[in-house]
Order: sequence, then C-alpha cells, then structure tokens
Amino acid sequence: MEKVFDDEFMEIQTGMVALCLEALEDVNIKVDKVYIYAFCDEHETFFNTFFEYNSQIVSFNELGVSDDIINQVFDLGMDDTEKIVDLCNEYNRKAPIQFKLIYDTNTKSFDSNYDYDNLEKTEFGCAGAFIEWENEVKNNLK
Repeated sequence: MEKVFDDEFMEIQTGMVALCLEALEDVNIKVDKVYIYAFCDEHETFFNTFFEYNSQIVSFNELGVSDDIINQVFDLGMDDTEKIVDLCNEYNRKAPIQFKLIYDTNTKSFDSNYDYDNLEKTEFGCAGAFIEWENEVKNNLK
C-alpha cells in the first residue's frame, strides 16, 4: 500500500515523540505526558519539549538527562520539523509554522495543534511562545 501524505505526516510526528521518550530511557523515568513545541519558517527552526511527571511540569534537565542527549534530541527534533515542512512542500500543502504536540503515555493518545501564522507579529518569537505555552500548561495543572 502506498503511503499518503497523512501517514507520512503522522509518522514524522510519532518519531518526534519516540525521540523524546528514548532520551528518558537512560534516567529510567516514565513521564505521564510529552509536550513538544516545534517552529519552522524561512528564517528559523526551533524545537523544545517538556513533560508532565508526578503532576508537575519538568524539563529534560530536571529529570537528569545529560546535556549530550538533550542536544541530540533538539538537533534531531529540528531535523524532523524541517522534514514536515519538506513533506508539505512535496505534496503542495501549506506547512504549519508552529506545532504543539501532546502525547499521553498512559492512554497512548496524541493531540496536536498547528498554527500557520508567523510569529513575527509577536515580540516573543518562538522561544517566548514555547515558554508561554509551558507556563499555560503549568497553570492548568494547578
């Protein structure tokens, strides 16, 4: 059976989640949720993640993941983000600029939110948008 756009799109996102979970294997921690933020426009690519663990929002650093592993995850995550853009271009689809992905490890459910507007309209940029989303998730946990 021939792969179609939706299958390939989902396969890349599944790889992003697997990448984050594999990075936690060294510290032997099972998180409840994986939150992935990715951004890609013609000028910049950005990838970062945080986790829900014991009802708290934590980063790789707070979970004890080594800097080398974290850097590898971010590099590979940015590569995957660019792969999604390339895939969209290949299929003549509009590529999302901003991705918010949530994977629940307990229910195995996946949720996503895509934004097609550039962040140049905001003063925060992609790193600020990531921090804003992380804070929003933290506040919703309380």
